[in-house]
Amino acid sequence: MTMSRAQKMVKEYLLEEGGHKPGSRTRIPDIIDEIEINPEIARQMLKCQPEKKRRLNRILLLTLKKAITEGEDVCFIYPIIFNNWKLMDGIHRLQACADTNISFKTSIRFLYNKEYKRVFDSDRDLYTRELLEHLLNIPLMLKLTEKKMEKQWRILQKAMKEFLNRLPDDPLKDLWKTREWYKFDVIMGIWGSCVHFSDLRCVDINLLPASLDQKVSTIIGIIAHEFAHSFIGPQEVCVDDADAIIESHENNEDDADELVCEWGFAKEMEEARNAKDRTQLKK
Repeated sequence: MTMSRAQKMVKEYLLEEGGHKPGSRTRIPDIIDEIEINPEIARQMLKCQPEKKRRLNRILLLTLKKAITEGEDVCFIYPIIFNNWKLMDGIHRLQACADTNISFKTSIRFLYNKEYKRVFDSDRDLYTRELLEHLLNIPLMLKLTEKKMEKQWRILQKAMKEFLNRLPDDPLKDLWKTREWYKFDVIMGIWGSCVHFSDLRCVDINLLPASLDQKVSTIIGIIAHEFAHSFIGPQEVCVDDADAIIESHENNEDDADELVCEWGFAKEMEEARNAKDRTQLKK
């Protein structure tokens, strides 16, 4: 395998940090338990991404930048993962390090082709199962069953499971890592919403009970759109400028729609939009 300049620089850094001479033929261990990543090496690691770079989760990046600036280390418990020297996981932490010019400590794991696929495929089942348990929890089930909404509960379970099963690998991992930030609920008064609080690690995803009377594919579209908002986050805008607020809201909606399409839920999103329009016309 021919290594790029950035990959060579990363390898030399890891060798040196491991106590070996630069240029040494010593094999780098598959797992490095702890190593300090400085801003310059973070930038070089970011250059090791595959040609098709993943989209950054804006809220996750902002939260990590805040955490790393305040000296927190709770967000860096997952290893940075390379597959054949291509950066596969850890992009948000490295970008936060590069943007803030603050070093951090982490672990690194090297996987190779079939091993990478095997490890992630098994992890994907774990991510989906734990996300379902967290988002569709017992209190929510009891709330819906008390309201005689057992059918809607079953439909919601089916829709959420299909959404997570079809969600691409990278956003699924991001969602799993930040699952404790999320509260999923069914409340009166709105079709669907995503609410961020001043602490970005607190996100409410809410659905209107009437939205659960739709077919499964429509509910998937609603869910995908609101979770896309949770990745993009609120736009900063002057609260005294009404025109700017309207423009910001429209841009935010467009950004969420674009992300939903990237995830592969364009058809379901269109179904959800049409169903919402029909519901509003009946009022």
